[in-house]
Amino acid sequence: MAENFKDCSVSDCSGMDSGVSDCSAPECLLDCVSDDVPDCVPHCSVLDSVMSDLGVPACSVSDSSVPDYSVSDSNVPACSVSDSSVPDCSVSDSSVPDCSVSDSSVPDYSVSDSNVPACSVSDSSVPPCSVSDSSIPACSVSDSSVPDCSVSDSSVPDCSVLVSDLPPCSVPCKLRSDELEALCRMEMLHCQELGVNKANVNEWEVEFLCDYKRTKGEEFYLVKWKGFPHSVNSWEPKRNLKCPKLMKVFHQDLDLILKLQKKRTLPKQLDKDVSSFMVQKAKLRQSLQQWEAHLNQTRNHPGRILVSNEVDLEGPPKNFTYINNYKVGPGIVLDEMAVGCECKNCVEEPVNGCCPGASLHRMAYNNKGQVRIRPGKPIYECNSRCSCGIDCPNRVVQKGIQFDFCIFKTENGRGWGVRTMQHINKNTFVMEYVGEIITTDEAEKRGHFYDRQGSTYLFDLDYVDDVYTVDAAHFGNISHFVNHSCNPNLQVFNVFVDNIDERLPRIALFSTRGIRAGEELTFDYKMQIDPMDTESTKMDSSFSLAGLSSSPKKRLRVECRCGSDSCRKYLF
Repeated sequence: MAENFKDCSVSDCSGMDSGVSDCSAPECLLDCVSDDVPDCVPHCSVLDSVMSDLGVPACSVSDSSVPDYSVSDSNVPACSVSDSSVPDCSVSDSSVPDCSVSDSSVPDYSVSDSNVPACSVSDSSVPPCSVSDSSIPACSVSDSSVPDCSVSDSSVPDCSVLVSDLPPCSVPCKLRSDELEALCRMEMLHCQELGVNKANVNEWEVEFLCDYKRTKGEEFYLVKWKGFPHSVNSWEPKRNLKCPKLMKVFHQDLDLILKLQKKRTLPKQLDKDVSSFMVQKAKLRQSLQQWEAHLNQTRNHPGRILVSNEVDLEGPPKNFTYINNYKVGPGIVLDEMAVGCECKNCVEEPVNGCCPGASLHRMAYNNKGQVRIRPGKPIYECNSRCSCGIDCPNRVVQKGIQFDFCIFKTENGRGWGVRTMQHINKNTFVMEYVGEIITTDEAEKRGHFYDRQGSTYLFDLDYVDDVYTVDAAHFGNISHFVNHSCNPNLQVFNVFVDNIDERLPRIALFSTRGIRAGEELTFDYKMQIDPMDTESTKMDSSFSLAGLSSSPKKRLRVECRCGSDSCRKYLF
């Protein structure tokens, strides 16, 4: 059916009958390949990019090349059709009361021009102007407010339908991009946007392995082919497959489930539940790879983000948006710095104490950018009004995350965690805790709800006054996934850069010791500052306590699973 089709463009659909060379719009593609629908909606252009959103992009019927469908010849009181290919379409008798389209397959498509007293069109070559497939209930064009639609035959130049008032119609998308690609390959269609062309339309690439069996001493794998539906999966001998990485991953997953089933040897044929798990695991790995790509496209810091789940089948969080800076709530204003320093060397030759000195504090970093002040004391970095450059040692937190991290699923029921992929020296900036800034009143409401769920992401900004809270439950960065430990390797510091409001510090996490590559990153959710520290009254147990009563009897006790020797057994 599709051998006559040459190209498919997501931006334009001009029909899919055997005489049309170009088909378009994945939305219309569904109708075009159905045997029940001989033709597609003419001239359908996609308003939104299908590739950026696999939701329901709208498709509007419009053709700029046909600005107006009307009878414009005042000298033709009657519409005469003299094309031999259109039988019985000649009207020259005023006794004919109306002009209508008599194709039974096109209901309610009529001509209503007062200047054309009589005209009847009954050409079988006029394709139906509707999309209706019982197997695709949601992908149809029907609008009760559109009484008239355009029907015009090139062989009848002066007999057209007035549709100047026709509003755009929409065709919801029912397929994902990978399913559209598979459909294109099955029908031998070419689509530039989906990467299907003449050169690769017949290429067969292994997407993942679904099953395994051993027959007469030879190993076979059930292959899911990239760009093709599962219906064309095929058993292939191992000797024909050139995918060592996919094969290694397959056997790692297989060894895991066989170990859980306490099976020591590889069976000749896998059970249905085992092969089903292998498919789910492969699809999970694909979704995590897509999430990983999205996180790295969103981040604005040098450090890369990896994602791994070798524990269960949980995929990416559904209600979480990665952000790089605070999301400021309504009614909250960040006051910008009014002045900056005039230092040439802020660490070795600070002028009037540089930016920290302006707030009567000492420089927080050494010349390597490592923190050298005690926890609880604030950090004032150089800001956008300072004369020093971006390489100034007093610009650390504002440069963002510098290390590669991996979001991974923990094995002891603590959900997702974060491990570093590189060694981190002591007193080094690791990451910033960001989220949505809300008032403490709003935090109290959310806190009770989060408590019932057994987890919370509220961080009180109580450096001077307990007025604002950071909520990283739905908006945050990689710190959203950092777990608690009673013996943590990260410490919290209040940092001020371009904002001078001490009620709204930035929350920075610095290493308390050297952290080796592969080690999980943690900080104490119930952080305590040395009571001998003069700043301790401005910064105490701030994380996750928003919304909790000060009375221990009313607090919901959350069990701690950090596993450290100094574990307090409960988070709060």
